Amino acid sequence: MDLNTAIKNSREIIESPFHSFLDLENNFNQKNAENNFKVDEVGLSKLKDWYFDESGNFVHKTGRFFKVVKVKNKLVNSGILLQKEIGTLGVVSCVYDDVLYILVQFKKEPGNIVSAQLSPTLQATLSNQNKVHGGSAPKYLELFQNLNKEEILFNAQLPEQGNRYWRKFNNNIVILKDYFEEDENYFWMTLGQVYEFKKFDNSINSCLRSVLSLITEDVKDRQINTKLSSKIRNFKDKAEIDNSVIEFYSKKDDELIFKSNNDRFHIKGISISIQDREVNSWDQPIIYDPYIKEYIILSIVNEKERKYLLKEYYEPGYEIGFNFGPTAISKSDTSDNSLKEIKRLFDKNANLKLIHSIEMSEEGGRFLHCKVKHSFYELITDASLKFPDNYHLYNMDEINSMNKNKLLSMEARSLIFFAKNIYN
Repeated sequence: MDLNTAIKNSREIIESPFHSFLDLENNFNQKNAENNFKVDEVGLSKLKDWYFDESGNFVHKTGRFFKVVKVKNKLVNSGILLQKEIGTLGVVSCVYDDVLYILVQFKKEPGNIVSAQLSPTLQATLSNQNKVHGGSAPKYLELFQNLNKEEILFNAQLPEQGNRYWRKFNNNIVILKDYFEEDENYFWMTLGQVYEFKKFDNSINSCLRSVLSLITEDVKDRQINTKLSSKIRNFKDKAEIDNSVIEFYSKKDDELIFKSNNDRFHIKGISISIQDREVNSWDQPIIYDPYIKEYIILSIVNEKERKYLLKEYYEPGYEIGFNFGPTAISKSDTSDNSLKEIKRLFDKNANLKLIHSIEMSEEGGRFLHCKVKHSFYELITDASLKFPDNYHLYNMDEINSMNKNKLLSMEARSLIFFAKNIYN
């Protein structure tokens, strides 16, 4: 098997012998028309099995899943989710007639804007894998156990959002198996078919975008440059977690409200009832963040080479203190217009062209109705380019290597996943 050929073919094929795109679209619409999913906002004080502990953290009675704690440094005094366990975002693949197929789950999550999204084959916290919730184990979990080296195509522990999670990683993995008959709510799809779903707002969940950002062909690993390696080693201004988020609790709203110099979000309480899941009902806190509006990436073609402009983001939850993220992130509660900020980096006559724009949402198990516009710009220029120290131009080989080395933010991975299709 030539894996490179199988991946390239998979990116190009929209109609497959397993499912036409119309068949997939119809199934997607059918899942989202089913009336078997109910989410109610009930407030934090009404959540079953969740409470403020003696230290003032908001926790589950088992001590598992996650807890809401305080995070602080010189600039930040806010809240963050502490979840020490590493979850699994896993995709099963097979090769059929020289085409790579991936097994995609149409999965419902309480915070989804559309109830069912295209999701990894396995999307599970360690608590769920160990059945702490009292339900059944996630479907296909056994396929990701006792793997041999030949079955692992792509694998990396990748960071979650640094303003929302404290040093949180999930194991992103793509494994290769022989073809088997798919179960209900699961579909063998090509990469081209997944990309085709970008025409539907909020259809591809962030976990699937993250895992698929690892899939590359013609891989050329690049070493991290010496200057950057030194910055990673010597970064000092890391945040610390602390006890008690009670100071952020609003009794009137029955929620936690966090606001710092450069960030703002809420923690609400919801009660969920749903069919076709390992557990049919539960309560949980969930992040509410209506303030993030847009992720922007700029691709620059200079001297016939395409590169992408990434920015350093210093967020309290990142293990090394920062990650590389979008060219810009636009928020509704900040005065800066992100596109204007980008244009200031160039000559006033620079022609930044909008190539594509789509709307996708953050992961519905932790974020409530958090939709974000993804914008893809292009600049073709022969001019020499120079940027401030916190901006960096990288080609796709370099970005792929950075991704495997845990240096790309979740937001950047979402854009890079789509960029591999949009700019080609």
